Amino acid sequence: MTLKKQLSTYEIKGEKYGTGGRVLGKERTYTNHSIPIKPGTSIYLFKDGFADQFGGVRGKKFMKKKLKEVLFKISHLEMEEQQLVLSCYLDEWKGKLDQVDDILVIGVRF
Repeated sequence: MTLKKQLSTYEIKGEKYGTGGRVLGKERTYTNHSIPIKPGTSIYLFKDGFADQFGGVRGKKFMKKKLKEVLFKISHLEMEEQQLVLSCYLDEWKGKLDQVDDILVIGVRF
């Protein structure tokens, strides 16, 4: 698990295993993290569904890097506006292609 500071942002990468199911003979331990939160701080949690969506002119994946860029670009907007912008990005990106995975993006502003 790494905590990486980038342009006033922190990225906390997920654990190597999921939170559900059982692993026989192994005890799962999860890392606790603390990050500084000031008024106006926004936190985004997301799964791979948005980034893994195929679309665009060439039918490629959206990619995590592009999702992070979009979130950074729209982070100044109200949360309701961000939801609409993300929904439009997704619709435009996938076009007529089917959604390939469940999509979860959670944003919270303090």
